[in-house]
Amino acid sequence: MKLKEISAEYRPRERYSRGEKLSSVELLGVILGNGSKGCNVIDMCSQLISKYGLYKLKDLSLNELQTIKGIGIVKAIQIKALFEFGNRCNYINSKMIIKDAKDVYNYIKPKFYCQI
Repeated sequence: MKLKEISAEYRPRERYSRGEKLSSVELLGVILGNGSKGCNVIDMCSQLISKYGLYKLKDLSLNELQTIKGIGIVKAIQIKALFEFGNRCNYINSKMIIKDAKDVYNYIKPKFYCQI
């Protein structure tokens, strides 16, 4: 089923814009934007995460990413760039000074959302 065939209120972008929490599959789908002929972006991302697991994605080569139907060189590069961007954000956060429990909470909170 194409995402355009799904009621707008249930599409990941629209749900995210309303502040709803999305699954990892849906978040990756929002980032990649679209799928390919015969495979919508959510199905494509679901296959990718099911096959490799969320935490292994960052270590995959461009060729390994392209083993999933609908992921060509451009989407593979987008995925690799996404993880590089995340690494850079984590590096910035690693310089954070922790003074109290609230600082620990603010540092750890984003890491828990990654597991969904």
